[in-house]
Amino acid sequence: MWYLAGLDIPLDIVRVRRIWEMSKTYSSERAMVVSLIEFAEKLGAQTWELYDHLGRVDVEKKVADRLYLRGRYDESLEKMQMAYEDLGKVSQEAVD
Repeated sequence: MWYLAGLDIPLDIVRVRRIWEMSKTYSSERAMVVSLIEFAEKLGAQTWELYDHLGRVDVEKKVADRLYLRGRYDESLEKMQMAYEDLGKVSQEAVD
């Protein structure tokens, strides 16, 4: 796969696997956050700020994905971790 993409084979395959797993589970984590926001909305909460914050988190995730595809794994992992941390913040904001 890396050869076909013109990239060097990564030396730290554990890191690459971790990024891949985080990217794969992001959708389900995000879906849970959206469910929390929708629940808060049904209770009468104003949720536009939550959706705005979630949109910014999605941008972080997309940046992490692009970095991963370019073989910049350290940066990708850092961005992915930030996206997960911020996704947790959106979840907490929805509960508060």
